[in-house]
Order: sequence, then C-alpha cells, then structure tokens
Amino acid sequence: MNRKPPLLARRLLLCLVPRERQTEILGDLEEEFHVRGAAWYWRQTLRSSISFHARSALELLKRAGSALTDLGHVNVRQSLRSLRRSPGFSLLVIGMMASASD
Repeated sequence: MNRKPPLLARRLLLCLVPRERQTEILGDLEEEFHVRGAAWYWRQTLRSSISFHARSALELLKRAGSALTDLGHVNVRQSLRSLRRSPGFSLLVIGMMASASD
C-alpha cells in the first residue's frame, strides 16, 4: 500500500515554507511519514509553520527597526537645522514642551 501524506498539510507547507527549502523539507517529511504516520506529519507541519512564521516576523521587525532608526536620524538633523535657523523659536518650543511634561 502506497500511502501519501495528508494533502492539506502538504499544501499548508507549500504556502509557508520558503521556495528554496520546499523540496528539502517536504522530501524529509515524506520519508519520515512512511515510518511515523499522519499524526506525526501534522505535528511537524504545525511546528515548521510556527518556526518559519517566527523567523519571518523577526526579519520584519529588524527591517522596521532599521527604518525607524533612519527616521530618528532624520528627525535629529531636522531639529538641529531648525535650532540653527531660528534659535528663539526652537528654545520657546523646547520650553513649552518641558513645562507641559511637568
């Protein structure tokens, strides 16, 4: 009898696993499926899904963090330009903000 892994689990993996790793991961899982069964295959599918989502979320956060850092540098430069162009107004704004935070 030639059993095949659960179709839904396989499709889920195809959606979640990066293309360059699909052949490798699906091949390994299919080999073990014939020894361990469908319940094991589903567990591995869910674990792999969580793992790949966590990695992609971390990469997204790293990219967002570097973008925010770039924006922070722009804000500092803009603030220094403003202070140089009109120091009186800048000091007034800084004083108002300082008094509002008390």
